Amino acid sequence: MKLDRRSPSFRAALIVLLSLGLAGAARSLDVAIKKGDRVGRGYAIRRGPECFVIAPRHVTGEMGSLEIIGAGKRESRGEVERDYPGFDLTLSRVASGATPCSPEPWTPTPPLDGLFREARSLRMETRDTDGSQRRMDLDIVSIGDTMIQVIPRNASRRLAQGMSGSILWGEGTPVAMLVQVEPGSAIGHAMRLDRISEAIDPFMRPLASARRAAPARIDALGIGLVHAIEAGRTGLKVSAVERGSPLEALLFERDLIVKIDREDVTGFEDPSQVLVDASADGRLDLTILRGAAGIPYKVRWHKPSD
Repeated sequence: MKLDRRSPSFRAALIVLLSLGLAGAARSLDVAIKKGDRVGRGYAIRRGPECFVIAPRHVTGEMGSLEIIGAGKRESRGEVERDYPGFDLTLSRVASGATPCSPEPWTPTPPLDGLFREARSLRMETRDTDGSQRRMDLDIVSIGDTMIQVIPRNASRRLAQGMSGSILWGEGTPVAMLVQVEPGSAIGHAMRLDRISEAIDPFMRPLASARRAAPARIDALGIGLVHAIEAGRTGLKVSAVERGSPLEALLFERDLIVKIDREDVTGFEDPSQVLVDASADGRLDLTILRGAAGIPYKVRWHKPSD
């Protein structure tokens, strides 16, 4: 039978197929992780042009490099970037190889309390080291503020230690990450993604905020600050400089974040005037970062005594 491409039924079928394809692409961000003889899982997220992987600390360790395997056995190398004390959680930067991230930037996970109140079951997706993916249906045993407990719906299946880092899905959205499997028990412990989101948000969000500023605005900010500093418009003298690269070079980086006395002025029209106004009390703290991950370049001015 020949399909009429102009028919409503053909268009409806095409929409369904495209939707399924996009859903599959959106859900292919889980990865396998190998570090020495340890194997675990993780979840890839994008921050600006960079790709990061969320994973349990007991999988990645607190530092060092690791091997990352995504869908289709696409391989990359990563370095542990951030460790989160109090959580079994790290954030690793993908340093080389094929990116496991989607083109879409990371966005914070909204509160999941409503979803967990209604949900009775979840589906876990686990990326294997050969690039394939396994799925397991889970029933929710208990729900806490930070962790949930789950068990396999099928009593013949079991959770295993190497599954740590696997993502749990509910109603088509990722909701938790498996971080622990009780030895000799079918029970798994998973950290809620809204809590993971809260933990990584200070690192992930500022760069996205800074990149919303147009390049021309960043240049204006740099020019304004250099002018105010070099021309001595503030009447202040540098009393302390901490870390970082040369100030003039740093001011023209495209992922610049600038704070004056803790206030973000990255998008201000006339930052040089802000600098002057802020120094009226005889002191000024200026903090400049290259993105959220950068080491702050801090400059403190004071008004010299007469």
